[in-house]
Amino acid sequence: LAVELNRTEQAVRKQLAHTLHDGLQQLLVAAKLRVETAVRNPELDPQSLPKAIRLISDAIEACRSLTVELS
Repeated sequence: LAVELNRTEQAVRKQLAHTLHDGLQQLLVAAKLRVETAVRNPELDPQSLPKAIRLISDAIEACRSLTVELS
């Protein structure tokens, strides 16, 4: 029973790490790049900030979903 519990915990940790890396972290990195672009060259991509806001909103939603799953 202890071995099975350990395997289950490891699987859950692996799934959580995957969710954080492939979901939340990617959204945050993309948002950061958009904001940096807007700060350096606002005329280059005038939609950088609105896109960053959408990415941050998606990241917030991903956090909320993850919180619900963990609860």
